[in-house]
Amino acid sequence: MRARHYWSEVEYKECYLLNKDGSMNSNTNYENHNNINYNSFNIDLIYTWEFAPGSEFSLVWKNNIQTHNQRIDLGYIQNLSRTLQSTQNNSLSVRILYHLDYQKLRRIKRS
Repeated sequence: MRARHYWSEVEYKECYLLNKDGSMNSNTNYENHNNINYNSFNIDLIYTWEFAPGSEFSLVWKNNIQTHNQRIDLGYIQNLSRTLQSTQNNSLSVRILYHLDYQKLRRIKRS
């Protein structure tokens, strides 16, 4: 089992206007808050069984939650709690690999 939480925040504190000559002027009228609070929380649960030499059965369950908003005033625990309450994407995969020994099959065919 693996669990991962990725959290990234961007807080814009000042905005500037770029002049044609490459200099900048402070823009105190800018009120469009574009702060970013991005979270990604994943859980992977993997079961693998080797039932014969070179052959295996795998069962994998994955849970993925991603959130994106402008709330940057939250602490880690509050932020994680809100992330865990968001919509989840789940997937279940089954894989069977079976090794065929060509040399053995060839000997059986000749008999």
